[in-house]
Amino acid sequence: MTFRGKNGATDVAVNYEIPISELSWEDSEGRRGTHLDKRVRVTDTEYDVLVQDERRVSVTLEDESAGGGRPLVADEWRLETQPGEFVVGVAVTDTVTGRTGFGRGRVSVPDYSGPGLLMSDVQIAASVGEGDRFRRMGGAVVPRPSRAFRQSEDLIIYFELYGLEADLPRISRFTVTTEVSGRGYEEEKGWISRFVSRFMLQKRHSVSSRVLATGDVPDTPHWFALSLRDLTEDNYDLTITVKDVRSKLEVTKSATFTVLNN
Repeated sequence: MTFRGKNGATDVAVNYEIPISELSWEDSEGRRGTHLDKRVRVTDTEYDVLVQDERRVSVTLEDESAGGGRPLVADEWRLETQPGEFVVGVAVTDTVTGRTGFGRGRVSVPDYSGPGLLMSDVQIAASVGEGDRFRRMGGAVVPRPSRAFRQSEDLIIYFELYGLEADLPRISRFTVTTEVSGRGYEEEKGWISRFVSRFMLQKRHSVSSRVLATGDVPDTPHWFALSLRDLTEDNYDLTITVKDVRSKLEVTKSATFTVLNN
């Protein structure tokens, strides 16, 4: 995920989850914890190394990374880089067993230093609140890299806005339009079947909303929870459009997530 960083750089958060059952846990002072060695390498698209680093992190089942009792532990690697196209690789090693997991992917880093209304990536989160890890403008934003949710869960959506104009004293007003569309619905054949699927079944394939929100100027975080109980099992596209009431500028970002039956 990309956000505005310092001194014109972009803050890149590489999020991932590790199965609790795959880690070696130790009891210390009434808490279960483990240690992970993390290594990161950033290259250009020709795989020439630009940045590489390593560090050790301690994780406990009681901290905010544990995902509320889920069988996955969330973690991230944060780094700052200039805008451009890069390849990011991460390796995580269990310090007790030596078992290692790898991940690599391309990332397009935008330029958040320009004027006008700008928006970070849309972060699909497990929670937003207080904590020492996963610190963002809005607090501790615990990632949900798998982006898979049960129908009984809420989808937490977090993003940051940059370059808002004041519509009230020291406060900006902006509209947030949320559109959710299931991919399974789009694949159904025939207008009759689509009509029945959308309006007659107990579970829905799509949902949309529009709210008026307020925030600090020029930059502010924004997050909200979306109930999934009325959505059917499917893969979904999420589109967030924000419009600054004062400047009339508009920006759109997208993400994906999956809803599973309970």
